[in-house]
Amino acid sequence: MSYYLLVHPQMFFDFTAKEMLTYDSTKSTEDMGKVFCEFVDGFMCFPVKIPGTTYHKCLQNGKKALKVIRNLVRERYSPETYREDLLDDIMESAKSESFVTEDFILHFMMGLLFASTESISSILPFAIKLITDDPLVLQELEEEHETILKKRQNSSSGITWEEYRSLKFTKQVSNSGRVLHIQDNSILFQFI
Repeated sequence: MSYYLLVHPQMFFDFTAKEMLTYDSTKSTEDMGKVFCEFVDGFMCFPVKIPGTTYHKCLQNGKKALKVIRNLVRERYSPETYREDLLDDIMESAKSESFVTEDFILHFMMGLLFASTESISSILPFAIKLITDDPLVLQELEEEHETILKKRQNSSSGITWEEYRSLKFTKQVSNSGRVLHIQDNSILFQFI
């Protein structure tokens, strides 16, 4: 029997925001997940700044999302709100690094939230499931990577351009994963 679960970017956003910002959507007056997803939807539209258009809504939602993050950052300036998350780490580095300003933190967090909710990170769990469901694919990937590691003179060095170019099967698997991205940014997971 198969079960299907529709996983929407807002779910990824809520999870990521909770991990990075200790953001709890149940305690917020603004549904930041919805606001952020509508903001992202506006990236692929015609940029006409007329009220009612997708682009105009995108700009408005971007401002709302920045406002919520700004409020979270300002709450963290008091020492009793330390939560041991990524935002606290960045704010701690602001004390020693002059380029880490409040605006930098706001835009950095927006960028991270965007990167964590769009395409690659939302496809990754599905791709991993498909790879692990097919032992031959997993075996071929392991063999390809082991071959590269055996040829290296320094096992702790990073990947070289030649090694990257030799990953033929890995590239095929990666390209297949990209095809999984459904137009409305939702992913269909099949659990058996």
